Amino acid sequence: MTEHKTPLKVLLLSPNKPAPTGSGGIIAAYGHGASVAQAGYQVEFAVPFPKGNAADIGYPVHFLEEEAPSQQAQIKWFGELLKTVKPDFVWLFHFNHWDLFAPYRQFYPHAILLGDPEWQTQLIRAQFRHPQRSLGRKFLDYLALLQTVRCFKAEEKRVITEAHQYGVVASFSVYDTPGMSQRSGVPAIHNCPLAFPDWGERAEATSQGKPQALMLGNLNGAQTRTGLRFFFTEVWPHWVNHVDPPRSIVRIVGKGKLPDYFPHPQDHEKLEWIGFVPSLEDEWNQATAVLVPVPIEQGIRTRIVEAWSKAAPVIAHPSAEAAIPEMKAGVNYLAAIAAEEWIAALRRLESDPAFARTIAQNGRRTYEQFYAVEPGAARFGKLMQLAFERFQAKHREAGK
Repeated sequence: MTEHKTPLKVLLLSPNKPAPTGSGGIIAAYGHGASVAQAGYQVEFAVPFPKGNAADIGYPVHFLEEEAPSQQAQIKWFGELLKTVKPDFVWLFHFNHWDLFAPYRQFYPHAILLGDPEWQTQLIRAQFRHPQRSLGRKFLDYLALLQTVRCFKAEEKRVITEAHQYGVVASFSVYDTPGMSQRSGVPAIHNCPLAFPDWGERAEATSQGKPQALMLGNLNGAQTRTGLRFFFTEVWPHWVNHVDPPRSIVRIVGKGKLPDYFPHPQDHEKLEWIGFVPSLEDEWNQATAVLVPVPIEQGIRTRIVEAWSKAAPVIAHPSAEAAIPEMKAGVNYLAAIAAEEWIAALRRLESDPAFARTIAQNGRRTYEQFYAVEPGAARFGKLMQLAFERFQAKHREAGK
């Protein structure tokens, strides 16, 4: 076992290059490390692929130098990194790279934080395949999907079982935790919500133009596509034909590209496809509301927490409450399912600035109380203490 020092050194193995801005996984990895640092530990990251355009985040980040390395090369790299860094504790973010650490799990106290179940993500992605495939192709794809789901479920169970042998297993979604426990047979899976950097409250809008409704997301992502399809299928047709529609221009901002066969709406003066922008500050500052129309319970909606941090009003599908139970409709966000509800919610924010500020400030307080780095530090610190104790107890049982 490692001899402890002060402060204890933590190595965080992440499948994402950590950064305070970007897609959900990138932000989550950064918030994870920042929370562990806030809890009083010295943090370093390990990312098993080349550096590329990684951000300078204020913590040491170790990257592989080899392009497209084999798994054996990654395992060797991580083993050498453990010898060099000499961590007192190892955190793993999701199970993507568990096998890099698995050979060393008896020697380092550790915990793993699981994200969205990959098999569920595969089911969502399958909904966006080309609709004009032949029946034979669809059948073969269906069989392949079933096999992929089985493999990911088996992988999930194996990783949870192995990680639980000497360490602590946690899930960042209260919605997913019970299912992971049931599928793996490991009852002691903890719930540990993510923590997020403080992006700071937005500046007051300075534009004299029309109000704007902001939709953020990676257009390559399954959840973003699910939300866009729902919005443009169920909401937008009523929106543009309404006798008294919202005044806001809907702006879709984010990197990535939708496939050509994705159901794009026709061009409209109230719809703007912006794509990637190097800075979101102006978008946040001008947003009358942030729209989050993803109608599924899986996964945490990072943009809701980000909007809360920025003190921007949120209109969202209430399915997001499954993973963010702190969401309270009419208090820190406005809930909408039917098209008329989306239209009415945005019109109220447009016409009642005082109410919009109340919703936004309540969101900001929710962020500070539950999702900022400081409360995150308490959660991660508690789990680490449990992991230290479990690791020591397991070694005592084995007589080591």
